Amino acid sequence: MKKTTVTILILMLCIASLALLVGCKKEVKPDEPETPVTPVNTKPSLSIINQEGYIANGDILQCGTSYNFGFIARSNSQTNAELSSLIILIDNEEKTNLELSGTEYIYNDSISFNNDYPNDRVVITAILSDIGGKEVSQSLQVQLQKTGIEHPEPLIAVFTGENFITGTIDQPTVIDIDDENAINLKYGFHVEANSETNKELKNMVITMDVTYYEEDGQENEIYYDTIELTGKTFYDFVEYLFEQERDEVPIIEGTIKAVVTDVDNQTNIATIAFRCKVEDTPEPLIGRTFEWIRKGANLIGNTEGEMAALGLKWTANYKEVFVTIEPLNDDVVLYLCNGDDYYDIDFMNDKYAYFSNLAENATPIEKYRNISVQNSADYNDMLAVIYGDELNLIHINRAEIEISAYGVQVTISGEVK
Repeated sequence: MKKTTVTILILMLCIASLALLVGCKKEVKPDEPETPVTPVNTKPSLSIINQEGYIANGDILQCGTSYNFGFIARSNSQTNAELSSLIILIDNEEKTNLELSGTEYIYNDSISFNNDYPNDRVVITAILSDIGGKEVSQSLQVQLQKTGIEHPEPLIAVFTGENFITGTIDQPTVIDIDDENAINLKYGFHVEANSETNKELKNMVITMDVTYYEEDGQENEIYYDTIELTGKTFYDFVEYLFEQERDEVPIIEGTIKAVVTDVDNQTNIATIAFRCKVEDTPEPLIGRTFEWIRKGANLIGNTEGEMAALGLKWTANYKEVFVTIEPLNDDVVLYLCNGDDYYDIDFMNDKYAYFSNLAENATPIEKYRNISVQNSADYNDMLAVIYGDELNLIHINRAEIEISAYGVQVTISGEVK
């Protein structure tokens, strides 16, 4: 009886303990799944442009003997980091390495299988980087389309204002422009489907690359124009070279290139090179070198005459620490200028503008005594000399000093504009 009672008590205690544990157990919620984090693309954007427009990375394109391609580079839309460089590789060999700035750049180029690349297929790769070090690349493969026709490309000819003549990229048609016809000179291109394939034309891209002059020097501009020719088998493009007065567009020289493409992406190219011979074309300054030599009290060679022609004279060095160069007479005005200015003065207009501002650019001096006779040395001094109607800029480059028993010989070399 006692054993039974004890057993019952033990069972009751176990049940009570179990109930207590169940009542005290906290409700545990199942772990909620984590929301996946979408990675943020911080790379810049690079798109391929071909003769059909935008294409996918790695597509193989069939083309004629020439092929036009390009890339559009843009900054990442979230980081907006400026672009820093664009490298173009053709068959893993670097063709172009451009330093970029800003947030967008369009690159256009062309290749020729016959001349530049003898293989039937090339891989064109562009590598774009931004200032944050992010990099992206795109590639396309271009394959020469082989046909049974030796020259399947469309016809293109150049119009020079008198008649149409053939022209090629290697030997451009040259037009010399004088003052009389500079404003109304006509130029143009005639394009026509290939007589054997009779494939319709697709478009013609005209590129004008001009160099012109303004007060602050030479500038270069490139203009593009695309003419859609869908459904046509021939087309004449004729335009005036200048649409404004010459004093507004002082063009010096340039080239006009036309690339015609047919529906099979066969291309042909013609180029016009023009040179303007007009009054407002700036006159370039051509510097001439000089060498002035003095040994003791004697001027050697043509030194005295050359210096006199510039309005200068060189007094003796005897027992002097410095060379002394003075105005030839009271009619000569002498200025000491910054030597670096000499290399920015390339045209007569630059020279006249510099002399008109000598009060700001230079210091009037009575004598030039910067050259020591103790040691040979390089110099970067410029003298501006007003000698009647003559305006001369003299850049001192170097002085060679030779000391002997016969005296001190000083050789001054430089350039004059």
